[in-house]
Amino acid sequence: MIEKSGQMLSPCVEIDGRMVADVSGEEVEAYLLANKLVGPSDRAPDAPINQPCADEAPQGGPIQFLKR
Repeated sequence: MIEKSGQMLSPCVEIDGRMVADVSGEEVEAYLLANKLVGPSDRAPDAPINQPCADEAPQGGPIQFLKR
């Protein structure tokens, strides 16, 4: 990621050969629309675009901190 994007922020998405770093789903959508890579749509997304998918979200549980 650092080699391709030149920075350490994530997530990084490569779109049509251009690296777009540290983006949300809304920002990817705005980039695609602004660069006329897709057209606007009134259809609601099938998956969350501003948070992880439910099956990828961390499950609730106690957080344990280790002493050093």
